Amino acid sequence: MLLAHDLGTTFVVVAHELDSIMTIANSVVLLDRQARGMIAEGDPRRLKDESAYAVVRAFFNRTDLAA
Repeated sequence: MLLAHDLGTTFVVVAHELDSIMTIANSVVLLDRQARGMIAEGDPRRLKDESAYAVVRAFFNRTDLAA
């Protein structure tokens, strides 16, 4: 069972490390400095391939948009 479910609480974790994100998160929020706010929210496993925003897919797939 999930710790958050067992304790009946929500955890907020700030992370950039993908293994941790994919292991512990069932929902994420991505903030973007250039957009000055949130650019995506949802299951990181879905955002990795299905986000409408290339920058979100690039983050989860660790690709360089400039390449």
